[in-house]
Amino acid sequence: MKRWAIITVVAYALLLLLLTVPLIVVASIDWSARGQPPHVTFSPVEAMAIFREFGYWIAFGVFVTAQIALLIVPVRSVERRQVRRRHVGWLIGTASFLLANLVLAGVFSLLFGIFGDAGYAPVDFFAGKAAQNSLMVKAAAFLHMRPPSDVLLGISGVVAAMLTLWGVWLLVFYRLSVVEEPSALSSKLVRWLLRGSILELLVAVPSHIAVRGRSDCCAGVGTFWGMATGISVMLMAFGPGVFFLFADCIRRLRPSARPPLAGGTEDPISS
Repeated sequence: MKRWAIITVVAYALLLLLLTVPLIVVASIDWSARGQPPHVTFSPVEAMAIFREFGYWIAFGVFVTAQIALLIVPVRSVERRQVRRRHVGWLIGTASFLLANLVLAGVFSLLFGIFGDAGYAPVDFFAGKAAQNSLMVKAAAFLHMRPPSDVLLGISGVVAAMLTLWGVWLLVFYRLSVVEEPSALSSKLVRWLLRGSILELLVAVPSHIAVRGRSDCCAGVGTFWGMATGISVMLMAFGPGVFFLFADCIRRLRPSARPPLAGGTEDPISS
């Protein structure tokens, strides 16, 4: 069954690669110019430049690794092998990480969709306040370093929010793992991921359409991030289901054991 799990992961990875350029091209359609037809900002050739970005391959590796982690419990269940606590730990850690990304991407997509470029204002506000923190300024002076910039503090704030959401979902799913059998827990978390990704896309897609209909500068990047996250997690949620289809087909196609001959003699064909 591990072979079919590998095929599922490879199919997911190929699907992500194949959808990358079309998603960028479609998401770049701009209809903000009044009286003019919509036009594509990024051509397919220009969109393929994303494959030269190191950050893209980091995100790609994270999503593929998450798909592998979601398949650990289903594979061991189909093989009737013992599911240990560390396997459940991989499951709840991955599911909580993905749901934290969905929540954060959905919130920012909604903010950008409503307020445009000003949707990043809360992050700028807290980053500016953090930059004025006397303790941090004194610590930087003591270490003979420049105080961190507002941009770095803003990124750190977003990462901190992400880690906080991850921790909250970890606590929720840990409590579920105490009362749920591993296979049932895996199915439940996959359903949560599927529903969460659909809900996040229902926020991100209209927000992106609203942003691309205005003359916003950077808000479209945030809503695109929301769409890319939602689509990636939604496709990932189908992974365990596809694996179970493979396993069921193999189980039905596998020939049953030949009954022994009378008198306990060995079948000459099999010998």
